[in-house]
Amino acid sequence: MDGAGVEANEVASHPPPQNVSAQNGALAQECLPADRVSPEADFDRRYLDAQVKEHQAVIDLITRVRNIRSEMNIKPGERVTLLIGSPDEKLREVFTANTAQISRLARAAKVSINEKLEAPRASARAVLIGGAEVAVPLEGLIDFEQERRRLGKEKEKLSAESAKLEAQLANPQFVERAPAEKVEEIRARIADIAQRNAQLDQTISNLG
Repeated sequence: MDGAGVEANEVASHPPPQNVSAQNGALAQECLPADRVSPEADFDRRYLDAQVKEHQAVIDLITRVRNIRSEMNIKPGERVTLLIGSPDEKLREVFTANTAQISRLARAAKVSINEKLEAPRASARAVLIGGAEVAVPLEGLIDFEQERRRLGKEKEKLSAESAKLEAQLANPQFVERAPAEKVEEIRARIADIAQRNAQLDQTISNLG
């Protein structure tokens, strides 16, 4: 299984193309007093900030796709199709410029980037940085019936856990005696379960 996140060393070893001299100049200028910062240095800092944001957007995309692969039990050797939609033209350009890196790290056979996301109903989706979206069509990658059963069991387990936690909060003695941090932790966990169950409902619905 792929794992949910992007390994820091793997992604870091493939940074986006940068003007090295401009980057070094920007870092050096940041150490100067404010009254000695030149317009050129200010431009370099803005350039470097933009490069960092672009790199973060690519990392976020790869991470989301890896999460989808893990959650949907997509086999590690399976190459997926990535459908990306973003109303931001600059962000589309960033993804396009990094298509090779995205394909390799997300194990994608095809990467399609458009202004609007158009994906089959049976797709796993995720929202990205900057309001973009990514979808992975699932047809041919998983057994829909088997996956519906698996997700249904996960939802039942989470619902049982939530009911148990809610019963604790419904007990006045527990709320009075338990540390405030513990009570808040339980409430946060109930909220997390509700969010996850909503995601499961959507996924199960998408599977037909």
